[in-house]
Amino acid sequence: MNDNNGLPLVAPRLTPVLDPCFRPAVLANRAFRALARASGNPVNVHLALEQADGSVFHYATEILPTNHPHAAGNARYIERLVKFLLWAWGGWRIHVAGPHAIVDSLQRHFRDTATGRFDSDLIGVKVYERPIEVVHAKDIPPARASTAPLGRHLDGCRIGFDLGGSDRK
Repeated sequence: MNDNNGLPLVAPRLTPVLDPCFRPAVLANRAFRALARASGNPVNVHLALEQADGSVFHYATEILPTNHPHAAGNARYIERLVKFLLWAWGGWRIHVAGPHAIVDSLQRHFRDTATGRFDSDLIGVKVYERPIEVVHAKDIPPARASTAPLGRHLDGCRIGFDLGGSDRK
């Protein structure tokens, strides 16, 4: 197991021939969560991603206590998790109910790093028309999702397109 800013990177059981250094993110995620649970005193972190229409999506996880020898991985773990959630669900405001150090770390990430500014510009500004904002919240807003019916136009003619990319392997 090697290290990525405090986040354990776990080698898969079968080493890929073409990329022997490959370390799947899912194994790092599982290892970190197991380490947090094994610490005996995991710290709860609740995240809420808010979208422009008021939809709010929740995610809860656990991190290591600050006195743990591997607590340096907390910031990297949460940053990677938030990036995944942003790309999966979208949103422009991230509510964090957890330690202030995690909130500060995320704010610095989206303000000071190239990858954070990229996400803030692409997802925040270009999709939601505002930069990504990270706020500390004692209580995160309640989950809420807006839905809109799509399709259901079953009368008349429809045109389908096959762009042809699905047959290439």
